[in-house]
Amino acid sequence: MDFSSILKQEILKKRSEISLKENRAIEPEQAEEQDLPKDVHVNEASVPVAASSHPVKNDELEEDTTEKDRIDMVRDIIERESKLPVNITIREIKSLEDTKDVDNSNTLSMKCNLYIHQLLKEWETSNYQGELLEETKMSLFPLLIQLRKLTIEREILISLSSIFFHLQNDKGKVENALNLYLKLSIGNVAWPIGVSNVGIHSRSAQFKISRFGNTDVANIMINETVRLWITSIKRLITFKEWEFNASK
Repeated sequence: MDFSSILKQEILKKRSEISLKENRAIEPEQAEEQDLPKDVHVNEASVPVAASSHPVKNDELEEDTTEKDRIDMVRDIIERESKLPVNITIREIKSLEDTKDVDNSNTLSMKCNLYIHQLLKEWETSNYQGELLEETKMSLFPLLIQLRKLTIEREILISLSSIFFHLQNDKGKVENALNLYLKLSIGNVAWPIGVSNVGIHSRSAQFKISRFGNTDVANIMINETVRLWITSIKRLITFKEWEFNASK
């Protein structure tokens, strides 16, 4: 027997061994399939996956849960606050100066916050200069945050409360609100008309608003953020005047 014949026999032998191993590996799989009832169909979606290509991490689940809880909490707060009164009284404003009552200050802060939201909502549902609405909302946002967090300065809170008091009670006449707005802009505490001296040249120390230790700078000139929200208060006054005239 020559060398080539021996080599062919060895190759055939190896092929036979490989085929035998493959047949043995297939037989158990076929047996498992045969053990299943004929009316059972395997649903791939119901088979658990050992390892997903994008596993959901615990912290991601926690973030989703936290976000949902936050949304629910905000929704509850909005619903609860929608039932709160926004009417501001002279007694509340006067009490804030006389007693420096923290609870009264918090109440006025919340009322001012809610009243601004109410005016913006009325503006949104009207046909009054819609191109200015979004800009006004953005400009008022820092003020709303201060009112919400109860961090606004007491003197500025007195001024805002006084302006809103007249918007709520003067039935479309905005002269008083405009006078108080002007005092807010230049730095004087703006009281409701009739409660204290509101002359435009009254610049006594007790009526100056102190910001960052500098009482010589008008509020509207403190920084761009303050200038924008003060200007937006003027827009709310103008809108309220337009709304009253439109309802005649």
